Amino acid sequence: MKDIFQRDEVKFVIDDYIISQLMPIIKSKFNLDTYSSLGEYEITSLYFDTKDLRSFREKQDGDNLKSKIRYRYYNDDRNGFLEIKKRMDKYVHKNRYRLSDQDFSEHSLRLIKKIGLDLSEFYHFHPQIWIKYTRQAWTEKRNPSIRITIDKNIRHCKFRGRTQHFKSSRFLKANERILEIKFDHKTRLITELINQLDKYHQSVSKYYGCMSELKNI
Repeated sequence: MKDIFQRDEVKFVIDDYIISQLMPIIKSKFNLDTYSSLGEYEITSLYFDTKDLRSFREKQDGDNLKSKIRYRYYNDDRNGFLEIKKRMDKYVHKNRYRLSDQDFSEHSLRLIKKIGLDLSEFYHFHPQIWIKYTRQAWTEKRNPSIRITIDKNIRHCKFRGRTQHFKSSRFLKANERILEIKFDHKTRLITELINQLDKYHQSVSKYYGCMSELKNI
């Protein structure tokens, strides 16, 4: 099954105090999403890149067009998604394909043939790094396509098959969180939130931050 997303995504690095200031409006205007029924959930992603780290360099060099491919699952359910994400400035186009645990070949992208994808541009991409973090997420009550996510407790480890020994990432301070607003059109509420958080805006990337630590770049 294929899901397609095309939207704007704006990121902010904030602390718990700022989150506490935002919570009244979030709780009044948004509902917890499906995965957040217990308050928080874990996301685990395996990122692919070339040997010379093309996706990493696109971020490092500030390229306007960035692309990445990852396998992602939620909590302990290894039945996840293959995601191909392309970003042009703030605008994101993402294709997401549902995969069973048996479908996923962690040593190559041969699984792409199984779901009929032409991803020749990713032919030389290989698994690089596992990244795991804790998320809270909400969808706007009147327009569920508008989402707010808050990520914390970011961990990573080098890809060594299914073996995972995560360690805490240090590119954020201990009390910092990544808040992201995702929307397909800008409403008055979204404009107000972005303006309120403007000074905390950062083009932060969990993949770039974790790979920088892993490679000592």
